[in-house]
Amino acid sequence: MRRSRFIVVALVSMTLLGLELIWTRVFSAEFFYTFAFLTLSLAVMGLGLGALSLRLFPALNRENHLGWLMSAVGLCVLVGPPAVVHLGVDYATLFGSVAMIGRFVLSVLVLSVPYFLAGIALGLYFKQNHQDMPRLYMADLLGAGAGVIAAIFVMNTWGTPAAAFLFALPVLVAAIWVARPWLKIAPVALAAGAIWLDVPLASKAEVPTFISHRVTIDPVSGEERTYPEGLDTESVGEGDICPPLPWEIHADVGNAKILLEEAIES
Repeated sequence: MRRSRFIVVALVSMTLLGLELIWTRVFSAEFFYTFAFLTLSLAVMGLGLGALSLRLFPALNRENHLGWLMSAVGLCVLVGPPAVVHLGVDYATLFGSVAMIGRFVLSVLVLSVPYFLAGIALGLYFKQNHQDMPRLYMADLLGAGAGVIAAIFVMNTWGTPAAAFLFALPVLVAAIWVARPWLKIAPVALAAGAIWLDVPLASKAEVPTFISHRVTIDPVSGEERTYPEGLDTESVGEGDICPPLPWEIHADVGNAKILLEEAIES
């Protein structure tokens, strides 16, 4: 039973650190590359506020909260990226209207919630097992390192969209481990949903890797244009660059940024 504490901490940390890396790639490609820094900042802020809430609200200091807290983290991992993309935040006109500012604030809240809830869960776990703190911290670091390595492997093997959903599984396994018997149905259902979402995404993961670029002549304007290798430009006309969806790119964030900048400039 004592060993299970370390496994649970490692699983939660695996989800959190892997999620940071995956969301950094998704949102820096979907929006601007500076969104990567916002993702990291929200992770630190959410974990800190979650731990602080244990001090401010003593009612949260109950071990029976761990199951639903970790299940809620898994749910937020699954719905977070689609919700933010659906909000349609336009950073080019961010301060042009109150509505757009409101969408941005809502996006920040959506991305902070899983880290906030995880901060409560980890803080509660550390507080109740403070006598094992050195080994718990070791489990936290090992889980975080495994999460980063696994995230890179999954993104490069099955694609970033699949990885975004797949990384809900470690924290949901932890929720199944610690939840009361009648509450286990929630993380089990969420884990099944994550796998169900992953299957079609993983099957479409064979996309070209954009590493080098080639120069072609635009058939309409006669101007030179630079395209990543593997991009079909046969039907591309002037001002009509159509790169694949940013989160389908199997390259690094820098290459995704190049595609977005070309699309914006055209």
